[in-house]
This record gives sequence, structure tokens and C-alpha cells, in this order.
Amino acid sequence: MTAVAARELRTWSRDLMRLHYLCYALVFCLLPLAIGAPVFLPWTGLVFALWTAAISANLYGEDGTELWGKMMIPGAARHDIRGRQLAWLLITAPPTVALTLIMLALTGQYDLWPWLAALVPALLGGGAGVTVLVSVLRPVPMTDPHRRGGNLLENGTDFAQVLLVLVLTAATAAPAYFAVSLTLCWVPLVAQGIVPALMLTTGKVTRSWFLALHLPGHLQWPTIVAVIALGLALLTTGLGLGLYYLPRSRRAGTEPDGRP
Repeated sequence: MTAVAARELRTWSRDLMRLHYLCYALVFCLLPLAIGAPVFLPWTGLVFALWTAAISANLYGEDGTELWGKMMIPGAARHDIRGRQLAWLLITAPPTVALTLIMLALTGQYDLWPWLAALVPALLGGGAGVTVLVSVLRPVPMTDPHRRGGNLLENGTDFAQVLLVLVLTAATAAPAYFAVSLTLCWVPLVAQGIVPALMLTTGKVTRSWFLALHLPGHLQWPTIVAVIALGLALLTTGLGLGLYYLPRSRRAGTEPDGRP
């Protein structure tokens, strides 16, 4: 596996087309700066990881005729796939984490850290799996690497590949998103819902940071009901997804041959 990863890292450093992939992903995720929309900058790392996965959708097709040799080696598939996944992570993870931390520090939107801490590893892990999956299931044959240049117009990756990887990689981050929602559900449910409701019921009102208590009287109870409903929705969704995926993850932990 390490030999495959080392080979892939050398390929990423020598293949002009793959270098163009990374440059395109970086420029694309920095486009909000061109339109003066810094609100999107904290998500730069996530967009970079997502687009790097999308433009890597044809990893096996880029091997050209060399792919036939890999298919003829008994037992090589498992090591080759894992090696490619490791190399993709080594290429993508450092700039993704660096962009996330730098943009978070520059914008000062530190309140987004729970979402970023959950979604960054989820997208990286999902991208490492989905890129190889789509490349195996839907490869587009290309010219051998030593016979092609760095022209992106010669890239054989079709739009269906890119779109499929975008959708599937984003979907892999959904459990992490809802896990954070399960953690944050207590803010609207208890802190902004139940506590101010008790204050209004007992008549001992302290406005503090409670949103509903800063509104006119006729809007206080509707606001409390709305935030409690939001908290319950987040809690129910998080629990539902957790109960749905937990048995599947446990079953997936054992391979058909009985090895963990």
C-alpha cells in the first residue's frame, strides 16, 4: 500500500494535468474574494476538498493502458485502492486544513468551528472513498500519461463523473452535519426555549441573552414555541440518523471472511 501511495504522490507531482486540477480547485474556492463575499471564506477548505474530489473522479482512467497490468496482478486491487486513497488524502488534507484554519482566523467567525471540525474530516474521508469508487465503476479511458501534455482540454473526465462525485461526497458529510445538529439542538430547545418559557410562567423574567424575552409581548410565546420546535427537529433528526447508521456501521466492521 505504501508503495502505491508513493507512486501516486510522484504522479501528482509530475503530471501537469493533476497539478492543474489542484490549481483549479484552489482558484475556484477563492472566487468569493472576487465578488466581495467574505462570508463564504470560512468554508474555503471544505470547497477545496469537495472540488479536489470531483476533479479526481477519473483516477484509474488516467492510467491509460497501464490499468490492464494492475488488473492482471492477483490480489493487487485491495492494495492499489488503499494506496490511492492514502495518496489522495496526503495531497488534499494539508491544504484543506490549512485553508480552513487560515480563513477562519482571517474572518474571525469562530462560532463556525463545530461545523468545520465535523465536516472537514467527513468530506476528506468521503472524498477518498468516492473518487476511487466512481473511477472504478465509471472509468473514462485516456491517453497514457507519458504521451499526453498538461492541456486540460485533453482531460477525459466527463461531466457525469464530476457531478456524481460532487453529490456522493457531499452526501458522505451528511451524518457529520446532523451529528453537530444533535449537539447544538440543546441551544434552541433548552437555552432559548424551555428556560425563557419557565421565566414567563413564573413571572421572574431576566432578559439576558434570551431572544424571545427581547421581543414584544405578543411575539414572545410564538418565538419560544418556534425555537423549541427547531430544537426538537434537530434532536429527532440526529437521533434518527444515528440509530439508522449505527447498525450498518457495526455490520460493515466485519468482512465476509470473518476478519475485523
